[in-house]
Amino acid sequence: MTRRVNKTNVFEFTTFKQLKEDEFAFNYLVLFKNGEIEKFQERLVLPFAVKNLDRGSKILLRQIHIVLGINYYKLYTPKKVRTPYNLDPKMTAFWNRVYRYGLGEFAYKNGLRPQSLGNFRSNKPAKEFTPHPQSFNEEAKFLTGIGGGKDSIVAWELLRKMEIRQRAFALESPSHNNALRREVILRLDSKAQIATRVPDPKLEKLRQSGKVYRGHSPMSAIVAFVALFCAYQRKYGGFLVANESSSNEYNLTWGGIKINHQWTKTASFENALNEYLQYLELPLVYLSVVRPMNELMITSLFAKMPEYHQVFFSCNRSLLDKAGRPKKWCGECAKCASATLLLAPFLTPKQISAIIGKNMLLDEKNTQMFAELAGFTGDKPFECVCSKEEARSILRFMHSSPLYKDFTVVREMSKKYDDEEPVLSIDELLKFKPTKAFPHTLGRNIRRTVKSYQNV
Repeated sequence: MTRRVNKTNVFEFTTFKQLKEDEFAFNYLVLFKNGEIEKFQERLVLPFAVKNLDRGSKILLRQIHIVLGINYYKLYTPKKVRTPYNLDPKMTAFWNRVYRYGLGEFAYKNGLRPQSLGNFRSNKPAKEFTPHPQSFNEEAKFLTGIGGGKDSIVAWELLRKMEIRQRAFALESPSHNNALRREVILRLDSKAQIATRVPDPKLEKLRQSGKVYRGHSPMSAIVAFVALFCAYQRKYGGFLVANESSSNEYNLTWGGIKINHQWTKTASFENALNEYLQYLELPLVYLSVVRPMNELMITSLFAKMPEYHQVFFSCNRSLLDKAGRPKKWCGECAKCASATLLLAPFLTPKQISAIIGKNMLLDEKNTQMFAELAGFTGDKPFECVCSKEEARSILRFMHSSPLYKDFTVVREMSKKYDDEEPVLSIDELLKFKPTKAFPHTLGRNIRRTVKSYQNV
């Protein structure tokens, strides 16, 4: 989509300041080629009072300043970026990577070159640095990110069973989904830490004007830095998340870069962020505790947690029902279709319909969407969905299942797409596969806990 966006010279990260004990303001400006200036301010409200801003706290606030700025920078994508900070080549390389890969989908949809984004410049030499393997202190306490979906619920329950001390965390911005997320997070932890972003009011007005670029932002990176600041302030060991191995699969290639809707959920981002935290000399870890699992394996565990089946949600559409209440599922998008697929090997159609609100496999018009999830046609949907390998394996299972084989979408898929290539079976996909980088002791303990669910 091409937009007539006003030409700009510079995007500048100006200042940040503490407004109240629990509130900070982050300021930005855009300098246009005609000399006009547009200013923005985003506020961040934290779940506790901040009374001590030591060196580490100030370093993390600078990172929050930069990562929050991505939503304002992308309105015009100026070629020049200015910061008030001394950034060396290691720091600029990290932020250019976040802006370029994190805004990859945004670049693709707006016809921009990903390599043209960011353009942070260093103004001091890098220091000597050798990264060390990621460690995990099981005696520490951690913030655990809860987004309302099955992945974070499974991560929370695994950690709880292993008796790792944790406090639930969420970062809210204006959305109908906040109420749904709170229902989940407070079910897990009544003392959850919930921070709030308050975007500049001009932001939505500009988006509606059609005179700025619009598109996906790397929200997981924003959540990560806010949570890491909170963890540091509370003297926790870091921030634990629920990003599975399926998120590593990219959607398409554009401008010589692999575009991944979930880039800030990938192992690549996780490794880069941990190395960056080490470089900044911050005693924090950012770790996905379900990284050795794919979406299907996580769903197999979630299927054995019926107490959460009517509470969780995965649909991103911020919708209200006729009574004005937020809806968990639209029953029409790729996220709802992916959830339907992932649950199918473990639940009955009736159970899935009770969760989603309808049986998406009965509607022939959904065939194209399921085909895109499996990689039979088009591109993988720009959503946090199952991998193509998982989708094909599940569809193969459905074709031979008496519970699913007669549904319209399953029949249409079988007629339209010749899928005779070998695919991994459901059982082969349900394997715990930690990499060498995953903390060994934690991996061993998670594997043991996973088996306790599988043996039920």
